Amino acid sequence: MKFQRHAPRYSQVREHLRRNIETGAWLPGTRLPPEIELFKQFRASNTTVMRALNDLAREGLIVRRRGSGTYVADRRHPPPIPGRTLKLGLLWFHSVQVNHWNGFCHRLSLGAFKAWGLEGVDPALDASRDSFTRGTWRQPERGLTVECLGNEWGGRARAPSLEVVRRAGYDGVLTLGIIEEAWLQALLETKVPAVVVDYPSQRLGEHADLVYANPQSGYGAAVNHFVSRGLTRIHFVGSKVWDPHTRVADANAPSGFRFGKRTDPDTFPRLSAYLQAMDAAGIEVREGWVHYQTREDTLLASKLAELPASERPQALVCHGSDQAERLIGACAVLGLHLEAAGACDEAQAGRALNIRLDTEAMGTVAGELLLARLKQPARPSLNVGVNMHFHPNAEAEPAR
Repeated sequence: MKFQRHAPRYSQVREHLRRNIETGAWLPGTRLPPEIELFKQFRASNTTVMRALNDLAREGLIVRRRGSGTYVADRRHPPPIPGRTLKLGLLWFHSVQVNHWNGFCHRLSLGAFKAWGLEGVDPALDASRDSFTRGTWRQPERGLTVECLGNEWGGRARAPSLEVVRRAGYDGVLTLGIIEEAWLQALLETKVPAVVVDYPSQRLGEHADLVYANPQSGYGAAVNHFVSRGLTRIHFVGSKVWDPHTRVADANAPSGFRFGKRTDPDTFPRLSAYLQAMDAAGIEVREGWVHYQTREDTLLASKLAELPASERPQALVCHGSDQAERLIGACAVLGLHLEAAGACDEAQAGRALNIRLDTEAMGTVAGELLLARLKQPARPSLNVGVNMHFHPNAEAEPAR
């Protein structure tokens, strides 16, 4: 570069670099040549080049990362925390695999990516069969690495190994759909800043930020919808999940036992919302109107069909919309025609009515809370409920 006499050399180097950025010759995220190459290119002293780079960094045109290099800044997505390099973890309750893309944890992760400015970045996947599964997103120009960590390929632990989490060296984590409370408590004891997502536990809420699905509005609207149609015998169906910590003898199982079952934690707030809505509607919830099931649809359908006419349900408010859809079909086979609603995080076609949760919005809230926690470590813990909304399908004939 040939320098002009009328201006300081450092300003001429700065303006040359600025033109490369502003004309698009260097796009956002582009890594600049190493400083030693810039010294040679401009035939200038290191002091001259460093002063030019420092000016551009103060203007926000470039970002300098110790040990990584200098990058053209993306001013649409500034660093999550300026001046700090972050490694954030998204801890899934199952393995991180391509066939889980577009699933619940993935949609929560997409929401977190929005909060962190990671949209459109492709991951590097590591899903070897002898290791815990990972997906890694990197933006070195913003000082950000995000890692999705799941359990072993085909494993049944429903949470990653805590030892693997400790070794990863995360600055903060989101736990996505993990409902093993002992595991979550052990994670919090590591003192890694964490936001617990989709596990509504007041015990944990005293020590960590929680983001959970708030069913009050959605389930209340579903009950009101049925009542407005003249249906008053409205039953509730909760869900049970398998419990990896309890085993029950089962001669039909290859191992001689099967896992026990326990109530899904999300069922409790949904049941509470149903009970409150029924009370507000002036309808007494009678003994035998609340049921729990796993996937034994025919067994529960038979139980409902055999109830006295005065107790037989006209409508069901279910834990999930897939559960509601199956029960509508199983009951219809037995001559019991009813309506049903249940929760889902994507629109479900069929006869069941949807109580929707915006999963991506839930992930975005969690991502924002984690950044706030990293910026203000001493702030009080927050419990945030993301509202569910009732979406009735086309009107059907009232159930008999």
